[in-house]
Parts: sequence; C-alpha cells; structure tokens
Amino acid sequence: MADMMPFTMPQVLDLVNAKYKGKGKWVDVDCPYAKGQKIRVNLSDGRWNCFHECSSCPRHPRPGSSGILDLYCFFSGVDSRKEAYMKLMDEFNLSGSVPRTQYKPPVNDIIVPSTPVDPSNDESLAPIDVRDDTYRKFLSLCTLSKRHRQDLMKRGLKEKDIQEIGYRSVPQAGLNQIAKALVGSGAVLDRVPGFYFDKKSGSYKICPHKSGVFIPYFDIKGRIQGLQIRYDVKITPDMDKKTVKSLKQKRYRWFSSAWLASDSSKDGANDTGTQSKNYAYFGTIGSVPENEELTAVYVTEGALKAQTAQSLCKTVYGKERIFVAVPGVSCYSTFESLCEQLKKRGVSIIVDAFDSDRNTNESVCNAIRRMHTIAVGQGLQFKTWNFGDSEKGVDDFLLAKAIREQKIVV
Repeated sequence: MADMMPFTMPQVLDLVNAKYKGKGKWVDVDCPYAKGQKIRVNLSDGRWNCFHECSSCPRHPRPGSSGILDLYCFFSGVDSRKEAYMKLMDEFNLSGSVPRTQYKPPVNDIIVPSTPVDPSNDESLAPIDVRDDTYRKFLSLCTLSKRHRQDLMKRGLKEKDIQEIGYRSVPQAGLNQIAKALVGSGAVLDRVPGFYFDKKSGSYKICPHKSGVFIPYFDIKGRIQGLQIRYDVKITPDMDKKTVKSLKQKRYRWFSSAWLASDSSKDGANDTGTQSKNYAYFGTIGSVPENEELTAVYVTEGALKAQTAQSLCKTVYGKERIFVAVPGVSCYSTFESLCEQLKKRGVSIIVDAFDSDRNTNESVCNAIRRMHTIAVGQGLQFKTWNFGDSEKGVDDFLLAKAIREQKIVV
C-alpha cells in the first residue's frame, strides 16, 4: 500500500512533526496523546503498531496496526482515510498520482503541527542557550521590510514592541552570505532548526522559505527557542471559503530544515538538517524578577496574537497583562509543559483567551475543554475571558475596542 502512495512515511512523520528515534526500518515514535508511550513505525512499508491500551487514547482501547493514512488520522484527528489522503495531497501540493521516487517535499510546506511535541531535553536539538545565541545573531543580520512593519503596526503593535520582540522579514536573497557571516561570528548552526550542512559545498546553509515574518518564541527565561514564520498569504474577495480556509491553515510554519535531514540524494548533500519542535511561548515572563509575584497569565493560540494582545491590553486598560501561547489548540503536551513551568514560577491562574470560534467549531471547543482538564489536573485555576463573539481573536477584540475608544489610530 505504501508503494502506491505519492508520499512516504518519513515525509508524513515530518509533516505532523512527530518525534522519533531509530536508524533502521522500525523506529519508536512518541505518542501524541500519552506522554512517554511509543508507537512502532516502519519507515519503509508504512506499517505501524501500538500495543498500549491507554484510556486517554481517542481510539481506545487500541489504535491497532495499519498504514500511512491511518497514522495521519491518528496524529491529526482526521476521521477518514479519504479525508486524510485529500489533506496530504493538499499539504504536499500534489495532484493526481505522482511516483514517490520523483517527489521531494516543498521547503515551504513544513507545517505548524496539530500534534504535541515537547522539545525539552531533546538531544536532536542544540541546547537552548546555543539556539538563543544563533537565532539572535541571525535576526540581527536580517531586516524588517517597510510593508511588514506597517502590517504589524496595523495589528496594534507599537514600534517599541516591534524592536523589543525582534520581528524580521524572511530574507529572500543573500542566504549564503548570511550563513557565512553567522559562522564567522562564532554562531553554532549544527542542530539548529532552519540551518543545515551541505556536504556537496562543504558549508553551512540556510533553508530557504517564502516571504513572511519571523516570530521569536521565547522560553520562560526569555531565550529564543525557535522561530515561527507568518507567510505572506494573499487572500482576495473572489476566493471561496474552502480556498481561504486552506490558505489560512498554511499561513504559519516553523523555521525548519526538517526534510533535509532525511534526504538521500545520490550527491550526498543536504543531509544534516534539523526538525523543529512545538514550543510554548512564554511572553515577557523572563523579564519579570523571580522575587516578584506572578499570579495570573493569559493564554491564547500563537505568539503573534499573544504579543499583540499584551501590547493592546496596556493601551486599552492602562495595565499590562502577561500573555503566553501554544502554537495550536490541540498541542496538548506543549500546553501541559507550559502549565508545569508556569506553576513552578508561582502562577496559580491561567485565563483562557482563545478564539471565540469555540462557539461554532466543535473541535476547537473540545480542544479547549481538554486544556481545561490538563490545567485543573496540575492544580491550576482555568478561567475563561468571555470577550464576546463580535471578533474572532482576543487581539481583534482589543484592537476594535482601542479604535472605538480612540486610544489608537490604525
């Protein structure tokens, strides 16, 4: 069955950002639902097995053994093989039947996964201090275009926010020169997502991505764990709802060189890329003195939304509220790790500031309920900020309020 697919198991595992170890045909993949449990996956023929009987599994009592499409369903929550096939064809920009030997995943289609990955203590990644140093040096060599700066300010961010957070435009030229400058500055590029060592040229390079904006994801100490990209997706009034939805789903991607890590081309190049992970965004907590009480934080989906909402809260209410974020509402392990770290920091209340489409989207509603259960299970209070449904996101709500009260001119 795998031979008939225009995509391979390694490609699908990379797509859902699954974390796995092993060098042979069979590898151990981290289960997206049960922390510490493994799924046995055959990279060659697409078979996979799970012999655990976890009550928390959405396919309880046992996921069973099956192929590529079933694994994608298991990780993404898709209900049918047909839907899984159509989504994979769409994600890989395929149409019709394409022999998999002729297929290479597009650089720009490394998605923000719908499944959780906890990047802490991951030996496949460079240590956090190394990544922080490399990403800061990298961003210092990039610029922010006038258009991107204007777009960020239209969202409600101030110039001070833009400078402090470190937004930069994804470079579309001069990548080799930037990589050379990074190496010359002493930056370590090995095992840092977004960079790779090209054996053919004998030099480090930067994985190219389409135009967009880099969004830093800070850890609880204020260090950059990774970079997310918000691509410049053009949506026009003549597009139908399905097209618009598809484009929006592809707007956010991690800065990664994942597919280069498994490239087996005959020239032997591009085989040391690094897979990105799911990171929680901890906002400005890193700048708050440890002896200062931090009782409540607000959580939403995506660092850009959190960054914008935090800035707008100060504009609207005259007081800053700290926002944190997970990259997606179904990133449960990431949210669990977020809760653990917040609790250690002294936080006792998490305020749910997720999108208002929970009222119309059952999957979003169920995901938020599950996060509620996770937070309460960690001994935290999980309160909901009901900002109505006139605006989808908390950032949209705050921006509209600021404009109405003439506290901001966009």
